[in-house]
Parts: sequence; structure tokens; C-alpha cells
Amino acid sequence: MPSDGGEDREHITSGPRWDRILPAVQESIRVVKKLGKGQGGWKKAMLDSYEAIEEDWKQAGHLRDEYIVHWGKGELWDPRHSGGWDKALVGQIALSDLRRAEELLMQVEAIRSFLFQPLLDDERGWTEELVSSMELALGHLADCLRAGQYLTREDFAQWNRALGEVRFIRHGDRVYKSRAPEISYIKDGPLDGWWDQVRYFDCRLVDVAGLDVERT
Repeated sequence: MPSDGGEDREHITSGPRWDRILPAVQESIRVVKKLGKGQGGWKKAMLDSYEAIEEDWKQAGHLRDEYIVHWGKGELWDPRHSGGWDKALVGQIALSDLRRAEELLMQVEAIRSFLFQPLLDDERGWTEELVSSMELALGHLADCLRAGQYLTREDFAQWNRALGEVRFIRHGDRVYKSRAPEISYIKDGPLDGWWDQVRYFDCRLVDVAGLDVERT
């Protein structure tokens, strides 16, 4: 397969997320071979993709950009094979999950670097104590993600407590990807300046943590 297009990305190469990839890809191969007969030309494309990933994964063991394919032909799946299409996608779901975690890890490190900037007098609400609290929470999140762990409610709570110091309020009644009301998007709180960076990162964290908590 061609070289990875994401050389700058820090790859997750261990832990539950990583361990899930090969079995999920192999399960998708099994399902497509068994139930994909007569499903159209996309079956060969899907099988070729999964088999190439399986072979390459055993050697490289990290996520390449070309692995991510958004299959959208589920409407052609034979309805007699109930659930077959969903099972054919488990490999892609596992790969996409790892990609989200790797991207979040990049964003964790980016905002940690951002927080190393000298505090400015016109950045409202920022204090050395707040930066220290955020840095502690971000370091914990980075450790979890780097180890390939799924994020828990308590992992998210460490970050949430840091934001609580400056009165961020979440949409607790509008949960997006999790039944946990605390893992929802920010509703109210400081705006502009450094806070824009915090809000952007928080949206990405909610996306990943919400799915993780829902899964576990």
C-alpha cells in the first residue's frame, strides 16, 4: 500500500482501540465473503480494501489515511441477510474510531502547547491556576489516548472540573452521543480570545468521549 499520508500524526499502537482493529477487519472480510454475493461491484472493492488493510496492518500496525473509506451502499444489501451490512462495517467503524482518537490526541497536544503562551492582561478569566488545572486534565487525557484506552466519565470529569472553575455550562438536556448528561456541548461560558481554542477542542472531546462512554 502507498505510504501513510499522516506522517505528522502520533499513532496509537497499543491498547483496546488498537487491539480491536485486526479482529474487526477480519470479521468484516468474513461477512463480505459469506453474504456479499450478488451485492454488486462494490463488494469486490470493499473486500479488496479490507484484505489490503489486513495484510498491511500485520506489518505496519498503525492507521494509514487510505484505510478510511466511507462505504455508503448499504441500501443494496440483500434484506434476507438481516444485520449483514452492519457486520460488514465493523472494520471500518473500528478504524474510524482509532482515527478520531489519534486526531483528538493531536488536538490535546496542540492546546497544551497553546497554554504555554504567556498570559495576556486582556485575556479575561485566565489565571495561572486555571492553566495549571487545564494542563493537569489535558495530561491525563493524553495519557489515556496514547495508551489506546477508551475515555470514561471520570476522564471527562477531570476536564469538566477545570472548565467549571470559569463557569462553563453544558447542554445537559441535549446529549449528543452519550447518555451521560455531563458529556454534552458547551451552552454558555466565556467567549473570544483563548476561549475560542478551548471551545473548539471541547467539541472534539465531547465527540470522542460521548461515543466511548456509550460503547462501554
